[in-house]
Amino acid sequence: MNKEVIKLIRPKHYIKNILIFLPLFFSGEVFNKNEFIVCLLGFFSFSFLSSIVYIINDLKDKELDSKHNLNYKRPLASNKVTSKDAIKMLIIMIALCLIFSILLFVKTKSIYALILEIIYLILNIFYSLKLKEIPIIESVLIVSFYLIRLYYGSIITNINISVYLLLTTIFASLYLILAKRRGEMLSNGTKSRKVLTKYNIKYLNIFMHLFLILLTCTYITWSIINKYIILIPFFILIIFIYNNDLKKEYFGDPITIIYNDKILLLFIILYIVLNGIVLY
Repeated sequence: MNKEVIKLIRPKHYIKNILIFLPLFFSGEVFNKNEFIVCLLGFFSFSFLSSIVYIINDLKDKELDSKHNLNYKRPLASNKVTSKDAIKMLIIMIALCLIFSILLFVKTKSIYALILEIIYLILNIFYSLKLKEIPIIESVLIVSFYLIRLYYGSIITNINISVYLLLTTIFASLYLILAKRRGEMLSNGTKSRKVLTKYNIKYLNIFMHLFLILLTCTYITWSIINKYIILIPFFILIIFIYNNDLKKEYFGDPITIIYNDKILLLFIILYIVLNGIVLY
């Protein structure tokens, strides 16, 4: 398996599936061996499912991606991986996803996790086919993808999601999505996505900052209620660094920003560790 084929499945984007662990982490049960294994199985199952979606999307958008300032480097768009090889990789990812989904079902006996995976796949297919061209709807759909991950983690561990965790996820997702759309428009105009012709920079600026304010207020409220005041400065610092990085040539992509800014990555790790110390 060569380097370009690995890029096709986008393993660096598996970091998004850390959301699956959040209900377990914030419940204080992360050291519960059985529940941690369940989350691990869910993480791999959902990661392979994500790769299935990425491959399908790249096969469909091969021509459009070739005109994008950043996406033209993708294996299919750059012709470094053929469509035939991509389909072979798609079959492998489907097989791996099924294996881990079955293992998870044997472990949890929960049919709802499988239903969520199917819903996630169906929504992504509709998103790729048409819905990503509809403004607002496409952003709401992407938020739903993050929420599905969160509820997936809740279902497989039988741990309820708090209102604050739910709201924080929604506001953070909306902020990140609109910031990404803004970055794409500033760097590449409206050529890379049809939906960008229906947005404007002023609109995106207003609403991305509105959701950032809501995110910050929700998080600070949660911290004060739970007496986790010490976490607030780290959270604010991460927000400041991330916002500053939006000015750079990262096209607003959160994964690219995190991986390229080592200082930001360090503070995120420190924040997670500090959360662990405070919670446990």
